[in-house]
Amino acid sequence: MAEYKLHNVRFYDFEPKSIQCMSYEEKSCRLALSRADGSIEIWNCQDKPFLQKVLPGSEESSVEGVAWCGERLFSAGLQGFILEHDLVTSGILSRTSVTGGPTWCLAASPSKTKLAAGTEEGYLNIFKVVDSGITYEQTLKRQEGRILHLSWHSSEDYIVTGSINCACLWSLKNERMILCSIPPSRHQEIIVWCVGILDDMTIVSGDSRGRICFWNGKLGVITEVIQTHKADILSLVVGADQKTVYVAGVHPLIVRLNRVALEGWEVGKKKRWVIAVSRNVHTHDIRALVLSNSGKLFSGGVDTVLNFSSYSPFKMEISFRAHPPRGSISVAGAASCLLLKQKERLELWRLGSHFPTSEAQPSNFLHLDEDRVKLLEVRSPGGEVIDWCAVSPEAIWIAYIVTNKLRIFQFYPPKVDSKASLRRVRGMSEEIQPSYQAVWLGAAKLASAATKGVIQVLTVSEMETSVERELTLKPGCGVIQMCASSDGNTLVVVDDQNEVTVFNVENGDRLLLPVYSSWVTAVGVDPANQLVVVAYADMMIKEFSLYLRRFTDFSRQVLTEPLPQLVELTTTIRHISFDASNPEQILLHNDDCIIILYKNRDAAGSKAEGKPAKIKRGLHSPDTSNSRSLRTKTADNISIIRRTNQVLHFSHVREDSLISVELNPLQLQDKLPPTFKVKKYGAR
Repeated sequence: MAEYKLHNVRFYDFEPKSIQCMSYEEKSCRLALSRADGSIEIWNCQDKPFLQKVLPGSEESSVEGVAWCGERLFSAGLQGFILEHDLVTSGILSRTSVTGGPTWCLAASPSKTKLAAGTEEGYLNIFKVVDSGITYEQTLKRQEGRILHLSWHSSEDYIVTGSINCACLWSLKNERMILCSIPPSRHQEIIVWCVGILDDMTIVSGDSRGRICFWNGKLGVITEVIQTHKADILSLVVGADQKTVYVAGVHPLIVRLNRVALEGWEVGKKKRWVIAVSRNVHTHDIRALVLSNSGKLFSGGVDTVLNFSSYSPFKMEISFRAHPPRGSISVAGAASCLLLKQKERLELWRLGSHFPTSEAQPSNFLHLDEDRVKLLEVRSPGGEVIDWCAVSPEAIWIAYIVTNKLRIFQFYPPKVDSKASLRRVRGMSEEIQPSYQAVWLGAAKLASAATKGVIQVLTVSEMETSVERELTLKPGCGVIQMCASSDGNTLVVVDDQNEVTVFNVENGDRLLLPVYSSWVTAVGVDPANQLVVVAYADMMIKEFSLYLRRFTDFSRQVLTEPLPQLVELTTTIRHISFDASNPEQILLHNDDCIIILYKNRDAAGSKAEGKPAKIKRGLHSPDTSNSRSLRTKTADNISIIRRTNQVLHFSHVREDSLISVELNPLQLQDKLPPTFKVKKYGAR
């Protein structure tokens, strides 16, 4: 039974941003959401939802609307442009200006062939989606006030917009407008934050009074008004059956409205809208709602949490906390160092060490011989946002990427008579292409995922960096994640076609693993036994032998289907690592748990005992709030250690040491603005 010492890192100052808007693509089951820092996250929701890719942004940019047109993603913001994003390289494919200045909303037509954008000056712009980008089609007559939200009719002949004191119905054929005006209340403006339109031309609007209004679109008159919230309604979404409407806003309450027939003598003659269900799943303003055709409801807002809920065939609610994108945390195992990426800077830390003692008991805190030390802090020139970072195993080389530009530095650790220093490698070969991901292959080799569809193996020295070899994927494929073995001889690449390719770095040979129906969420390489372990979104885990070129006996006999203990987890596996001294163990983690998978039943103990691997916790100062977080659930082949903190990264460092980078949810709550206060019965 293995025994580990755990570096419990809780000083990573990760600060997620609020969710601004969302869009769902039905065919590929992908959700695009934008955050306040201008970044766009792509979530794959085919099985268990997981963060598949992040398109980086900056504080100066804003994304007020996102829209899917098939497999293509568009966004618009206050810069006054509609951008088409390259989902392979995370770059920009096209940039189209919009009439009327800053853009507040963007929506795709039901056929996904047109885009509509509403602007600050009251112009409604219509664009046609073509192969080369989008082309201008028409601009409707200017209305008074900014257009805050818009929605297409199913026939694509009408668009409804929301503005100040009114909602407008536009006919695209004759460019006429029907004004649905709301009289000001007590001489105060009423802001229509969100709108929707049904097939029967019924307009739905949510305003700053917390009211949902239903309009006869043909006549422009209100038919029903329902007070659903005590503050502004910021978002609404109409169900595919046209009988359901979900609304939410500053008052963090999600309310479902159903269209029902009246009882008594009016049955069959008239229907009305009633409040069916209300749920409190967020703590702050809810700014975005998205409903899929299958009834999956996604919501997000100021509390940075993405919530997934469903009513059919049974009620289900899952919250996904924001976590750093790939390339934010890098571990130098041989040097016991940790590289952390902030927005505009990098921090290199040396982990603490403890007094060697034989009296330490499992799950106890160890006394530190040497505390953690910040060895280095690097800031990007001009305040540029750092997209990716990586540190070599010996912490000699540091690489980071800014706007697809790769920068490599040599680190000189502090000595008795000198301080730590950093020297940039200036001699970069002209053959090096712009890249968006990088991973170190041993001591002085770097694998760089280039924007032109190849993976370049770079040789790094003090004087220059040159291209040693180029590894190619299928044409048109982009890299989702890369993983290298500790010896640097094997590189595993997961592409956006859900294929796992294993490269031999020395000779360039490639091996394509069998394709599985579910999407890959994590991959790891065991160099000692030449094994590749892959985790999927349906919680299936497969182990492949590179030597035998087939799935191992453990995979074919034990991992024939997802383990029940893993299926019960709400979030997917995020990282896989190995301990060379314990080849019968696989170390995994998700947002809430540390997981140890045993290949041999004897390694996990008998079924009656069910003893997991011992972990001596906390090589840093004790945290009493976390003292009860080590709750272990053990079966024959698996041990699950649940954590109260969010696990951002967990892996093997060296020898008998593990590292767990965790975030206390209370840290985030302290940084959020005050929530909307609601008077409750019995409370003062």
